[in-house]
Amino acid sequence: MPRMTYDPATDPFLNGVFAPTQTELDGAPAQVIAGALPPDLRGTYYRNGPNPRFPPLASYTYPLDGDGMVHAVRFADGHATYANRYVRTPSIAAEERAGRALWGGVMTPVMPSPAEAPEMHGMYKDLPDINVVHHAGRLLALAEGARPFEMTPKLATLGPWYFGGSLAEGLCAHPKVDPLTGEMIAFRYAFEKPFLTWSIVDPTAS
Repeated sequence: MPRMTYDPATDPFLNGVFAPTQTELDGAPAQVIAGALPPDLRGTYYRNGPNPRFPPLASYTYPLDGDGMVHAVRFADGHATYANRYVRTPSIAAEERAGRALWGGVMTPVMPSPAEAPEMHGMYKDLPDINVVHHAGRLLALAEGARPFEMTPKLATLGPWYFGGSLAEGLCAHPKVDPLTGEMIAFRYAFEKPFLTWSIVDPTAS
């Protein structure tokens, strides 16, 4: 299979404020540059987004390409700390073994050989890089129409989550939680039948 090289220096979505970071932090103090944090403010703000682990192969389409990286800002006692972690998917594990990107972008679907990624042979790259939600006691990094990955509050990746097998094909990246019932309403679309599926996930789903 021919190897195509993509030049990230030519892409505005890989430079400046969009430039990926390889640094993972754990509890780094966050500086308050104006005012003060309320001392009774407690909680964690989670954010997910695309962050290529290696220079992209063949193409890069923002925000559809890029490995998931979840960021967490924790507030307590008038202070804030910051942490971030890659969503450790089988795709990232295979690329870390190889030391380079193995999959192309969504516009250039280059696939690794069976020897390079045996656990992902014939599968597209996991891209849980669009959203992160907390539901039924689980923190889920979401892709669009694919399996979510469960993470701990401290951002360790536990692996793909299928809602007890009931959503084996995954769900959308932007489910909504009913504020009255706590149920999560989600859908999934595909290019083959069934083209669209709707799901209601119980607030205590395990």
